[in-house]
Amino acid sequence: MELHLSLCNLITKASRVVVRQYQQKLAHLGISPSQGGVVYMLSLIGDSSQVEIARRLYLEKTNVNAMVRKLEKAGFVTVEKESDDTRKSRVCLTAAGRELAAELTEIDRQMGAEYQALAGSEPDAAIIRRYLEGILDA
Repeated sequence: MELHLSLCNLITKASRVVVRQYQQKLAHLGISPSQGGVVYMLSLIGDSSQVEIARRLYLEKTNVNAMVRKLEKAGFVTVEKESDDTRKSRVCLTAAGRELAAELTEIDRQMGAEYQALAGSEPDAAIIRRYLEGILDA
């Protein structure tokens, strides 16, 4: 009997597959996909607050805080207090973090190419992109 899964169910399952693939690709780097997301995002937006990182990655600030502590311990980021308000801090990539970001960019490019190929055509990929972005914007 063939199951007809809802879009929500399919998206959830597909998300798990993608995360599992990222886990496999990142295993040799010693970081999780979520930690990789923090480093990759910092490489795109530059030094940032944990609140901004959480907002852009659709994560809870407490989760980002835990990831940042682990990344700081591993030497990939530093946390620096703002000069004008010491209650605020910014997360910054270190040289090792920038090297890691370059590796993550390549992994993302490779995986992106695989998923682009699954879409079948550029117009189909654009439809999928718009659909997924609509979910994020909802």
